[in-house]
Amino acid sequence: MSVLLIIAVAVYAIYKYFSKTKILWRKSNKYGKEEVEVLREAPGPFPLPVVGSLHLLGRHESPFQAFTALAKEYGDIYSIKLGSAKCLIVNNLALIREVLNQNGNFVAGRPDFLRFHKLFAGDRNNCEYI
Repeated sequence: MSVLLIIAVAVYAIYKYFSKTKILWRKSNKYGKEEVEVLREAPGPFPLPVVGSLHLLGRHESPFQAFTALAKEYGDIYSIKLGSAKCLIVNNLALIREVLNQNGNFVAGRPDFLRFHKLFAGDRNNCEYI
């Protein structure tokens, strides 16, 4: 029984490793006639179940130092999970311009937090600071 568990964990670990390392996969559509490019997530630290990657930010005096250390490890674009929210971190001015100017429709908006709905009754115009 324990051998099967070890094999299952090993297969899962290998799958997770290869799914994170490949940036672009080719996948055929449901009819198999054409190929569609599927982008993988940006690299980043493995999140813990409830807190995500918040434990990595607590190791430094300020969050900015933590983001700089993570950029040295994962590159100029990486993703982290803050609680249950996935965040894309971009640390290069040219890449920031590309993300916001050329691909702004894909990253526009704010996260949908339960606390926001409780404080402002779900109305973004109800808050003068947003």
